[in-house]
Amino acid sequence: GDITLAPNGSGDIVTSKKITVGDDDTGQVFGDGLQVNSNTDNWPGLIIVSKSDSDKYGYLQLSRSGADDANGYVASGDTLGALSFMPWNGSNLYTSSSQIRARTSETHSSGNLGTKLEFRITPNTSASKSTVLTLSGDNIQVNRDLNMNWRDITDTDGDTKIKLETAEDDDIISL
Repeated sequence: GDITLAPNGSGDIVTSKKITVGDDDTGQVFGDGLQVNSNTDNWPGLIIVSKSDSDKYGYLQLSRSGADDANGYVASGDTLGALSFMPWNGSNLYTSSSQIRARTSETHSSGNLGTKLEFRITPNTSASKSTVLTLSGDNIQVNRDLNMNWRDITDTDGDTKIKLETAEDDDIISL
């Protein structure tokens, strides 16, 4: 049935199923979740707004425990959360073509929360993602040819660590 809250009302929605907002259910949510649909020329979305003069802001939180039905530390290499982009592949909307994924870089404990962000992309004429960029607390790893159009790479003190010179007639340098 429909759920209605009084103006400025609040309440809990407790379900072991998915919740669909918008046009008909396309069945794309895995397991439990919230699905927002639009079968017309509209913008389905999730919008979080904060109107605050005291540094309160909207945020999206992806949380993970390393234990079923309990709180537990997450093991090294586990995925904490991901933002996936999934186009229609001819039969469904389940196949991710690109993804930003947060993974643990060590087994977590109260004083060890090492994490890395991985940017995973599917190249043209392929159906398989690969990690092209990884950001961690002390490292930036690029896993592809790097095309750059800046001049210098410096450290936090402003000291030049890599000086880039332009190629003959081209301002873009391939490393």
